[in-house]
Amino acid sequence: MSISFIIPARNEEAYIGKTIEHILAQPEELVKEIIVVDNGSFDRTVEIASLYPKVKVLREPVPGTNRARQTGFAYSTGEIIGFIDADNWLAPNWAETVIGYLSRPGVAGVAGVYKYRDVGPIGRFFTLYGFMAIAYPVYFIVHYLLRRGSVVQGGNFAANRWALEKIGGLDVSYVFYGDDAHTGKQLRKVGKVLFTRKLVAEASARRFKKNGYFKVVSRYFLNFIWVIFFNRPFTKK
Repeated sequence: MSISFIIPARNEEAYIGKTIEHILAQPEELVKEIIVVDNGSFDRTVEIASLYPKVKVLREPVPGTNRARQTGFAYSTGEIIGFIDADNWLAPNWAETVIGYLSRPGVAGVAGVYKYRDVGPIGRFFTLYGFMAIAYPVYFIVHYLLRRGSVVQGGNFAANRWALEKIGGLDVSYVFYGDDAHTGKQLRKVGKVLFTRKLVAEASARRFKKNGYFKVVSRYFLNFIWVIFFNRPFTKK
């Protein structure tokens, strides 16, 4: 099995190169292709991404993370589709972990956790273990008891091609908030969507630094709940 990596990107010149390098550090035979979908950049994102092997840069002028991911998915050829944010650095065993989970019968997708690399030790502890303390009970309730979705972090997530094709791809009406929750909800209709701390990506904490921990966490949680129960995001902008 091989993985098509899809990276939506808008003005990510500071991060995109290192993100691609972490993907290329995975076992070579598992990396089918890296598809960077430029979503309206006006910096050097496209120029930098184009320097690397196995990279194809696509243009998607209409804003939206799901629209960019769907553009990449439509072009991809791998049996597994890995969705990575432009500032996320993958653990060395990421591809092997994904294939291990997605080879199981009836598993449609698998999502992992973030470790934030540019915060202090207290911030790292709470953003990882605090998140897991909440996420695992929520995951159990939503996925196994209610059977309405899963816990999906859209920048550290992979799905089987057959599952994405069954749900008709990603819903491009989701511009940003709630997009990953909706994808997890749709995939849960065709198979299991697993959530595991064994699938790790190091992420930038820039959103926390810009908006504050409480605001970011509460906004994502509200959007998750609204998508799961009301089929729409809470945040419109």
